[in-house]
Amino acid sequence: MNQFNKNAQLVGLDTELKSQCERNIDYDLSALTSRLHAQYGDMISLILLYGSCLRTNNFTDGVLDFYIIVNNYKDAYKSKFYPLLNELLAPNVFYIEADTGKEILRAKYAVLSEKDYKKGINEWFHSYIWARFAQPVRLIYSKNNQAKNLFYLGLSRSVVRYLNETTPVLGNGRYTTVELWTNALSLSYAAELRPEPEGRSKEIVTESMEDLQKITNAALPCLACIRPIQGSYEFEINCKDADSKKYKRYWQIRSWQGKLLSILRLIKATFTFHDCVEYAVWKINRHTGIVIEITPALKKYPVLLGFKVLWRLLRQKALR
Repeated sequence: MNQFNKNAQLVGLDTELKSQCERNIDYDLSALTSRLHAQYGDMISLILLYGSCLRTNNFTDGVLDFYIIVNNYKDAYKSKFYPLLNELLAPNVFYIEADTGKEILRAKYAVLSEKDYKKGINEWFHSYIWARFAQPVRLIYSKNNQAKNLFYLGLSRSVVRYLNETTPVLGNGRYTTVELWTNALSLSYAAELRPEPEGRSKEIVTESMEDLQKITNAALPCLACIRPIQGSYEFEINCKDADSKKYKRYWQIRSWQGKLLSILRLIKATFTFHDCVEYAVWKINRHTGIVIEITPALKKYPVLLGFKVLWRLLRQKALR
């Protein structure tokens, strides 16, 4: 899957993803998207919404998650510093707020170039990009048909790669859609530092069960070792022992690699993310119930003292 070109096997999956990603959102997000357009202008190719607010259809209680795909980093920023950070370790993550006149909407958004969108899905060993875009996402804005085609081709590739690289870990046997995707999410979550409680992967899958069932069925022509079982909602996995061992080894490596990348991205966020300490503490408390005091020292030295907090969370097994 080295080429970023459409083939006949992806057509059905592409069609299903379009029907899901272009559904109307029952909330006006223009206050936020207008701010993004004002900041990046014509450099924006795509604006995408994902994450917990999309899954629960609750856009006011929490922080929304956006990806914006830009033409290139150099022209997207006025600063010379941000393009360098984005090139070294994509994506850059920022925080914005928008006043609708009735309430304050809050969001974080990640900036990714078209080039890194392609590379992240097709070439990056770590699952950071292709695992995210294999999960439910909504298309909020596309600059033109070329950008839209880029987006859907990337989504199709992400789904196929995600399932092909996670299902062999389960081993041969019969599995439901919930089991397939719970396994996939558990593996990719373990490849990052995430404050997710035990069982969260299954909850997330259950929230999007109907969509994931349709996506899995549409992706079947491209899946190496998954076959549907007639008359049921189950699938049969039949893969070689060598492949199962290979992908288990890959995910072990990704787990080590991902912890390091997550720490580096957290450090980078202290330069790009407004109120990053407050957001991190809020998210940890929201997902784990653990209360972390925001001291003046922690706000002043978030990187140095952040390692102390990180060690505490690891000891308490609050991070996966």
